[in-house]
Amino acid sequence: MTTAGDIIFLVKKMAVSDIRELGLSESQQNTYLLAYITRALKELAHVAYITAESDVLTISSDGYQQFMKNGQPVDMYSPLRLMDNSGKPVEKRTAFDAPRGWWRESASSLIHTKGLSGDYVLHYITYPKSVQSENDVVEFPDAGIMGLVFWVCGIVKESANGYQEAQVMYDRAKERLRIAIAANDYGRGKSSGGWVPSLNDVGLIY
Repeated sequence: MTTAGDIIFLVKKMAVSDIRELGLSESQQNTYLLAYITRALKELAHVAYITAESDVLTISSDGYQQFMKNGQPVDMYSPLRLMDNSGKPVEKRTAFDAPRGWWRESASSLIHTKGLSGDYVLHYITYPKSVQSENDVVEFPDAGIMGLVFWVCGIVKESANGYQEAQVMYDRAKERLRIAIAANDYGRGKSSGGWVPSLNDVGLIY
């Protein structure tokens, strides 16, 4: 298992000339790096591809539905499927005004359902957990750890106004992240169908 401390060690080796910009003490530097690792994990949520299931939600009327996980609103990056109480997937509507199924307008909106009644469970991609200490385990595929390291290095260089160097790191990260994407694909089985993220889903702002 890779810890946040492992990532910090590698980033300090690879971005040594920029680390002092984060603070003179190791404590200051590590505080920033933990925040940068958390930022990177959220930006690479598609690659991490951590799936979860919501608590059972009883739906009795059309409208927006708040799915919960352990009594708290789901921390959802993107929905995968909605399952009924017999374990069958509910169709996703082709448009908001379609007559039956579920729909999500955007990343900031709740799931909207029409024509559904009964108990349902949402399968979704969740965000990796934030890291708050060096001992925290990083929720990321082992095959993509070096891609994550390069991504954090990019954030470090960006914070030091080294935008060109940051872009180089992001590009190097994307090459390494191809390995993690392949691991997601093969790990779930080629015949299982469904959607798997591609490199097009990684770092669209860079």
